[in-house]
Amino acid sequence: MLLSEKSITNLISDIKQQNAVIDMIEIKCQKEKGKGSGKFQDTCLFKGDGQKDLIVDEDYYYNLEENLKFIKFGWLDEFYENINRNHTKIFANVYQDGTVSDSVRVEIRIGIPSSLREAPFGFLEKYFNILSKYHKFLLNCEISSINYAISTITFEMQFSTREMMKTVRKSTPNVNIAKQWLMVHDYIYEEIEKKHSLTFNVRVVDGRMDHNRLRKKVTCKFVDGEVQSGEKVVRR
Repeated sequence: MLLSEKSITNLISDIKQQNAVIDMIEIKCQKEKGKGSGKFQDTCLFKGDGQKDLIVDEDYYYNLEENLKFIKFGWLDEFYENINRNHTKIFANVYQDGTVSDSVRVEIRIGIPSSLREAPFGFLEKYFNILSKYHKFLLNCEISSINYAISTITFEMQFSTREMMKTVRKSTPNVNIAKQWLMVHDYIYEEIEKKHSLTFNVRVVDGRMDHNRLRKKVTCKFVDGEVQSGEKVVRR
């Protein structure tokens, strides 16, 4: 469980006692190893940005609490489970009456396990199929590599909460979209094998990655004054 209903109530009570007024929220959800047990557990970090002692509507704190509960029960719990509890950040504005904007921005970061980085196709196919369900919300995809192998993929999306509630419950993966993403990945992979570190930012238009309009950041590693060349790795 990311957040309990009681924890949201306690959070708002604490904010109210501090006379804090939040106009922007960030919620970070991820798996972390528990102390002692070593088992993975879900954690949720809430950040609120705003001003102290600002005059707000009478129902500000009540509305903020109800809106956070709406996010949790309306789509976040199911969405987080659906994407296999990968590192997720949620960003949204808060209005003067305490209601949270219906327009939400989300970042999802998927780390490629070290053991799979030299042959990541199967891993990526699995997650591309999962995320293709939400293709209409996607804005960008950032693909990063280190030591000549892909390391992380970050998706950025924006949506209305109402649309997300429908999608998370009713939509199914789009196989054709997932295949198109894999084709772009293959195009990028050819360059990843040749450079120590690369970061590609790929625009997503109508759910499809546009490899003709991507930005690339290159890092080269020098050893004894010479550029270190990467060894070709076995793919798939």
